[in-house]
Amino acid sequence: MKLSDILSLSLESLRIHGLRTGLTLAGIGIGVTAVLLLTALGEGAKNYIVNEFAGIGTNLVIVLPGKVETSGVTPPMGGSTQNLTIDDMEAIRHQCPAVRQVAPLSMGSGAFEFGGKSRMVRVLGSTPEMAEVRKLLMAQGEFLPPGDPRTGDRVCVIGPTVKREIFGQENPLGQSVRISETRFRVIGVLASKGQSLGMDYDDMVIVPVATGMKLYDQVTLFRIMVEAVDATAIPAAMKQVRELPTRRHDNQEHFTLLTQDAMIKTFGAIIDALTAALAGIAAISLAVGGIGIMNIML
Repeated sequence: MKLSDILSLSLESLRIHGLRTGLTLAGIGIGVTAVLLLTALGEGAKNYIVNEFAGIGTNLVIVLPGKVETSGVTPPMGGSTQNLTIDDMEAIRHQCPAVRQVAPLSMGSGAFEFGGKSRMVRVLGSTPEMAEVRKLLMAQGEFLPPGDPRTGDRVCVIGPTVKREIFGQENPLGQSVRISETRFRVIGVLASKGQSLGMDYDDMVIVPVATGMKLYDQVTLFRIMVEAVDATAIPAAMKQVRELPTRRHDNQEHFTLLTQDAMIKTFGAIIDALTAALAGIAAISLAVGGIGIMNIML
């Protein structure tokens, strides 16, 4: 039988058995689409992770209290064994040539109260450098004022969600509010930034770091954000930041350093593994379906 005869017979068979042909084509289309969608979802998740880390700033080295063995994943909050202090932050700022600027972080939560309204908020303590390090923009007023980070006024900067829910159309600048039963004066409103690595800046209140630590009776910083001079200076900045606090803490390295690249590579590897596993499952399903289709067609 000639090839043309085989093709003619096959086409005639497909025409006669229209329902079978349609179901076969649908099965092939669904299988191929499933593989493509799963692969695309994996790539989309990887791009989302990269964009999330890009949103926290550039050329960053993050110093966390507590020595935790890690490959880029944030250590548990309860893992610290030594204090990471404002004095450590100031030493890094003034004694590390590869460091451009430093922003300390303290963290707490409490009730934000004004005019009979109350809302639980996350309270972040920091310094004026925080705005540059985390690329924060202002919608109204000003960010935290400069000054000695060991002291701090009772002023605060609020996110747009806090402004909308508590103040409505009223201008919050200059208003006296209560945060965890302590009076503060609102000096600024952040521009909308949304969530970044699980932190919603729109629903956050920022206060001077010393004030925040005193407010929640804290003796150690939550994080120190270190920005290197440029991308090529990151290894030098990491070396200097590792050596200086180690000398200050009796030659004991009781802290952990993280970089954006390390975190991105770790999450990227996890996403790649999940994508490969899902694509493999879809491919197996497609192969099984293909065998069934071949059996029907033959």
